[in-house]
Amino acid sequence: MKLLLNKNALQSNVWLSAIDYFKNVCDTFEIIPFSDIPPQKSIFQKIQYTVEVRFAGKINYKESIFDKLIDHFTTKIVLNLSGCDVGKIIEEYPDHEIWAIEYEGRNISYYETIGIGVNEIAHHGENIRVDLVKYIDDKKKCLIESAFYNPHYSAYRNFKKMLSTMPRLFIRSLNSESKSQILCEETQLVKQSYIKYLTCFYWKIFKKYWTVLTNRFFGYYDERWTMAIGEGSILNDGLSKMHIQPMPDNEFWAQFNSSVGDHHVTTAEY
Repeated sequence: MKLLLNKNALQSNVWLSAIDYFKNVCDTFEIIPFSDIPPQKSIFQKIQYTVEVRFAGKINYKESIFDKLIDHFTTKIVLNLSGCDVGKIIEEYPDHEIWAIEYEGRNISYYETIGIGVNEIAHHGENIRVDLVKYIDDKKKCLIESAFYNPHYSAYRNFKKMLSTMPRLFIRSLNSESKSQILCEETQLVKQSYIKYLTCFYWKIFKKYWTVLTNRFFGYYDERWTMAIGEGSILNDGLSKMHIQPMPDNEFWAQFNSSVGDHHVTTAEY
């Protein structure tokens, strides 16, 4: 198998999980760097990208023991994860199948500094669709498989999640037949959708840190268990005689209730 990547991807931590995965599960594996010219971004998109990188959490991906079974399927495939022209790839590797991962009709490499799911977040879409396609020639392509993701409010985090799970989409599709399902056409991100997206993103950030502040200064914990200690039955005595235990910082408690004879026992784990 050959993996075609933009050169900047080889120095990017975002792509490491996908690259390491393919190295581990493919017996014949070769990385082909491509000298790319990244799409031009506005100053606002560059600032937003920097902000989202700051707030994006870490996503881990673990290899399955079943992935070792796919070695012999991948020797004649070029997986294009770059901005390279498909016609050039076909000329260079005429005896290989050319596969690609696409979102909204474009190769996923296009979205590295934009993220995916902006339109879905802006318009409250239920899922984000990413397609694995096979090129018949430099213009025609057919759908092999699609993956669907629940939108996170950060487009950059959606991109990271897609990259960490994308190898599994590729692996499970090796024996799949090409489908006649309609592919996503290439779409342009309109200004109104991007403004709506930014509104959703910063509203979520505001709510997140507002909750942190109220927890810290007012002792309010939204949707969390706490622990109370008291004597007697909670059904007869209610909560008035119970003493609430302060929750330690950076801990989460779960509640467990049970009845032993005439005693009602409540414990907490953290």
